[in-house]
Amino acid sequence: MMDKKYQVVGFGALNWDDIREVNEIVRPGGETSGEVLLASPGGSAANTIVGLSRLGVSTAFVGAIGNDEIGKRIVNDLEKEKVEQMIVSKKGYTGNCTVLVDNKGERSIYVFPEVNDTISIKDIPESTIKVIKEVGYFYSATFACRSYESLETQLKLSKIAQKFVFSPGTLYTNPDSKVVQEKNEVIDALLDNTDILFLNHEEIKMRTGQSEYSRASKKLMETYDNIGTIAVTLGENGCFVKTRTDEIKIPAYKAEIIKDTVGAGDSFAAGFMYGLIKGKSPKTCGEIGNYVANKVIGKAGAREGLPSHDDAHIEKLLSQI
Repeated sequence: MMDKKYQVVGFGALNWDDIREVNEIVRPGGETSGEVLLASPGGSAANTIVGLSRLGVSTAFVGAIGNDEIGKRIVNDLEKEKVEQMIVSKKGYTGNCTVLVDNKGERSIYVFPEVNDTISIKDIPESTIKVIKEVGYFYSATFACRSYESLETQLKLSKIAQKFVFSPGTLYTNPDSKVVQEKNEVIDALLDNTDILFLNHEEIKMRTGQSEYSRASKKLMETYDNIGTIAVTLGENGCFVKTRTDEIKIPAYKAEIIKDTVGAGDSFAAGFMYGLIKGKSPKTCGEIGNYVANKVIGKAGAREGLPSHDDAHIEKLLSQI
């Protein structure tokens, strides 16, 4: 189906998420008990692409799986979600992720990247490269970067995209992380290529050294000329959106229940991009992003709560002028 026109193509890690509820997130040397909440496909960029597909957007995903049963399950799930799979199968194990969630919904994540971090530009067929060059939006998020092959591939693909949408996550923004200390020039280059940037409050603070998100966003736009839109998620305080001409803070929806916060940022990005694709204002995009994230945190895992294209409240938001 390579002749099909896609609205968004994603590139990132494909993981199997093992989500467990624990009494508390313990410090080193501590002990607690818990139970399995959910085992399901994950990966930050993949979660966003699945969210967009649920909303009726034509999507495809580029990534790597190992030659194992978990990899087959992940591919089958993408097919079920109507995401076109441009997947590289490599010798080794598919990535996996253990997520510990406490009784307040806060989380601790342990990522085992496996073949995710070995995907190179040579692994990606020319037909897929052509799709990435032509697609309206190319979306990518963090790799764990135990090696830097995937990071270099990410940079090469960002250069050929018409519009590069980037969610760098904590690993690419924390000055203490190994990837920032050793490959900050690559992250700088990725940000140079970025058109639309998603960060949470802590991430933008770490990247800029500015604690106030409006000033931090201004600093990023002054540093990286190509960035046209920055969306900063603020948890229970909603989100902040800055463009080259305007900025706005958008309140959050009141959460009736917080099961866990896994995938909250990924789902926000899906909702926000859906608004962009529909030609809506930054305010409406942020409102849709907040709404989708609120739906997701009410259920376990990153995808269980993702709404569909016929969601009545999203239709109401889209009807706004």
